[in-house]
Amino acid sequence: MTSRNKKQRKLRNAEYYDFQGILDKLYADSKNGKTFTNLVELICLPQNVELAYRTL
Repeated sequence: MTSRNKKQRKLRNAEYYDFQGILDKLYADSKNGKTFTNLVELICLPQNVELAYRTL
């Protein structure tokens, strides 16, 4: 599998588990200089756990 195909699959998986919106918001906020705390709450979201399991 090529690097491009892996990247596309990861994006599809994130969209499938409704986690892409959260990732996009984190990225946008980080570009605006926001400092994050309490990210454990996001890590523990069921969508993220399912996405991580799927990725493995």
